[in-house]
This record gives sequence, C-alpha cells and structure tokens, in this order.
Amino acid sequence: MKPKTADERQLLRYGWVDGAVPWAEVSVAELPGRQWLLQVDDVTDQEQPEEDLTYRELHDQLTGLAHRPVDHRPSPLPPSSR
Repeated sequence: MKPKTADERQLLRYGWVDGAVPWAEVSVAELPGRQWLLQVDDVTDQEQPEEDLTYRELHDQLTGLAHRPVDHRPSPLPPSSR
C-alpha cells in the first residue's frame, strides 16, 4: 500500500481461511528516517451493523431473495400501451 499523504486511513475487507471476511481500518504514517508506521484495527463490530441494514434493505425478509431494482425513469411509452 503506497500512502498518498503522510498520514492516511483506509477501510478494507480481508478474508481468512475459515471464510470469515472482517473489516479493518489501516492507518499509515511516515516517521523520521524514511520509516513507516502501519496500524491495523479490526472495526468489524462497527461496520457489521451497517452492512446488515443494507442487506435487509435490499433483500426480502421472509425469503432472503434480492428485491427487483426499481426503475424510476419515465417510460417512453404512453400509459395505455404498457
């Protein structure tokens, strides 16, 4: 990872062999003498509730199937010919 500034944070997902896919916040800071400090924090507990809400918003609660996308663009056909 190449930082763009002297102190940068990024939110990433990474995978474990057991199939878990946790969230990590990675911070990079430049130290004197051309050294870098890399800090990785597990933020799964903060990100998981938001991910769960997004999933529930996009999927049917009973079946778990994804909702059909809603197209809000006006139809080029008049209402009587649809």
